[in-house]
Amino acid sequence: MITSEQYVLNVVQNPKLLDIAYRAIQAGYTEKEEIVAKTGLESEDDGNGTLEQAIKGLLTFGLARKSEYKYLPEPLAFDTDDWGLNFRMTMLHNVTNEATESDWGKQSVVVLNYEWLLENKQYFNGTSSELRDKIDRWHRDIGYEPRNNNGKRMKLNPEKFNHWRNQAEYLGLIHPTKGRSSNYTVAPDPDLVEASVYAACKEEGDGEGLEAQQYVDWLNQNLLRVPLTTEGEFTKPFASTLYRLAKNKRIAFVKHGDQAQVGFDGVAIDSNDGIAKNANYITVNA
Repeated sequence: MITSEQYVLNVVQNPKLLDIAYRAIQAGYTEKEEIVAKTGLESEDDGNGTLEQAIKGLLTFGLARKSEYKYLPEPLAFDTDDWGLNFRMTMLHNVTNEATESDWGKQSVVVLNYEWLLENKQYFNGTSSELRDKIDRWHRDIGYEPRNNNGKRMKLNPEKFNHWRNQAEYLGLIHPTKGRSSNYTVAPDPDLVEASVYAACKEEGDGEGLEAQQYVDWLNQNLLRVPLTTEGEFTKPFASTLYRLAKNKRIAFVKHGDQAQVGFDGVAIDSNDGIAKNANYITVNA
C-alpha cells in the first residue's frame, strides 16, 4: 500500500463538491481559474478551499488527472440514463477495483466499511465509538492498514468515520433513519442496485439475465464488496433492496438450470413478489 497517496477519509468531507468540479472539467474548464469562474467554488491560499477539496477528491477517487496546470477528466465507467448515478457508480467502481485481499488499495475503506455493515448491521448509530472500534479491529484482522506519510497507521477515528458517512450517504449506500438523530439505515439505493444488475447482465450474462453467483462476483469486482451468509444468502440490508426491486417488477429472480440457488436472509417472500422458489438466476425487465 502506498503511504504517500492521499487518504479519501481525510480529503473528502463533502462529496457533492466532486460532482460540481467534475462537470466543469468535463465541459472543458480545466484550469483552476476557469473552474472557479464556472462553478463558484472558492480557492484558498492554504489549499483548503472548496476548489482544492474538490480537486483532491477527484484525484483520490481516480476521477481526474493533472497535466501541468490543467485537470483532465477520466471517463465514467457506466452509461445509464442518469448522469449522477454514473458518477457515483464510477466512484465505487474505482475504489472496488483496488480493494483486493492480496493488496488492499489505500481507498478500500470506502467499500470495506460498508461490507462490514452489510454483514453485521441494518441500523447503526453514526457516533458510536464501539461501532468504530469494531470496524477498525476488523480492518486490522483482514490486513487493511492505511498509513500516513510517516508510515503510521491511521485509525478509524470519529472525524474519519464522519467523512465516510458523508460519502456513503452521497453514494446511496446508507440513509438517515427518520426520527432518530445520528442514526442510519444500511440499505443500498434501489436505482444503484438495479443499474448494477443491468451492467452485470450486459458484461457477464446474455443482456437479459445472469446467474445469481455471477452477479455477486461482478459486484465484488466492479462496484461493492457484498458478503453472503454461510448459507449463501444475501444479507438482510442488500436482500431488502433486491426484494423491493423484484416486488416492483424492475428485476426478477427465477429458476434457470441447475446452478446454486440464492437466498434472502431475513426477508419474508410471498409467491407474488417476483422471486421464484429455489431462484438462482436474475433477469431484467427491460
